[in-house]
Amino acid sequence: MSRVGDDADPPNHNGFVSRYWFVLALVVGLPLLCLIVWGTGLGKEPLPMVKAADQLGDHIVDTLMTLIAVSLFVERALEVVVKSSRALGRTEKDNAVLACDKTVEDRLEQITTLRERIANPTLRNQSEEMQAQLQEANRQLEEARRTRKKAMQAIQTYRTQTMKMVHLAALVVGVFVATAGVRALEPLFQWEVPGTIPSFFKYVDTLLTAGLIAGGADGLHKLVALATTYFDVSRDRLSGKPPPGS
Repeated sequence: MSRVGDDADPPNHNGFVSRYWFVLALVVGLPLLCLIVWGTGLGKEPLPMVKAADQLGDHIVDTLMTLIAVSLFVERALEVVVKSSRALGRTEKDNAVLACDKTVEDRLEQITTLRERIANPTLRNQSEEMQAQLQEANRQLEEARRTRKKAMQAIQTYRTQTMKMVHLAALVVGVFVATAGVRALEPLFQWEVPGTIPSFFKYVDTLLTAGLIAGGADGLHKLVALATTYFDVSRDRLSGKPPPGS
């Protein structure tokens, strides 16, 4: 039987409101963006033809491999920066957990000793005093465990903040790299004159490339594997070869 009354969990109104505004932003924002783009003349000119179909897969893989190399450089650089700037804070939090572990260990040892002494018949005259000490040791043990739990939560929060900083920094670096000329979409089209590339296309290409670089080399590796498999299967189908395993 489901619980009702005070024991039932309250409905999550915040989640419903967030989803409502997200859907509203999509319904209103996307058409508005399209109107702005077309109203300013952007996107009215068709893009040039993509690379030849038999070479498109190779171009995509080559572009992704370039982005993988760039992403590896970015990851390594950010790793050095993060370790140098965040290592001290992480060490302090790790030491706080170790101190809590030491306190918990000491209190457990004290409790064991007190229980052994209380059970000793020759120390019955000190029973009341030791009972009070045992009660205080138990209280200190629970307090130390609560402190350790908070210290572990602080480490998790610190780790989450660090990951957010790394992702944001990777995105910013990716924007600079894409602005410098390393882009994902531009090499896939046959531009007769480089200066004729639409500014809005460069803007979208820059954001897309920055996102790919910020996603990391592992994600790009998976994308390369997916693209290679897809184009190999498509090439086999066009040539009439049977699929592998058939």
